Amino acid sequence: MAEEIKSAKQTRLEILKLYEEDPEGWHILLGKDKKGYLNTSIIHREDFWLIKEEVINPFETVGYALKTTLENDKLPFLKEITFGLRPVQGKFEDAETLLKNILEKKPLPPSQIITPYVAEGPYIFSEHLIAPSQIELEKRLTDELDRLVERRYSYLRRIYG
Repeated sequence: MAEEIKSAKQTRLEILKLYEEDPEGWHILLGKDKKGYLNTSIIHREDFWLIKEEVINPFETVGYALKTTLENDKLPFLKEITFGLRPVQGKFEDAETLLKNILEKKPLPPSQIITPYVAEGPYIFSEHLIAPSQIELEKRLTDELDRLVERRYSYLRRIYG
């Protein structure tokens, strides 16, 4: 069952807090929908967040998010390497050795990383991000974001003024 719609910014802060407490088992999928909105799907165990945003300028987005639980969707990529922050230290002869070293480390919360370099990821990029059971949530968020953009940022929809 989906919770109420929240701001994308508030949801990201909540997710960051959860990641700090439990940095393992995360997956992040990125893409755009048919209208050009940014879709971010975040999966942690059975929790599923869908964040939909519009770019206002290069430094600002606005959007909404919903959290729900994944139903029995078969998402094969969930068996792959999980998203996380991993410390990077030492010198490496080539990129393959560096990547292998990074991916062998388990993800850590930001508060535990003391190295000067951090690897973030991996992210999965796709146009088809939504689990089949979440299509209705995606429509709800699109409708809400459409209303917000038309009310507050209508200039984004006009061509040349």
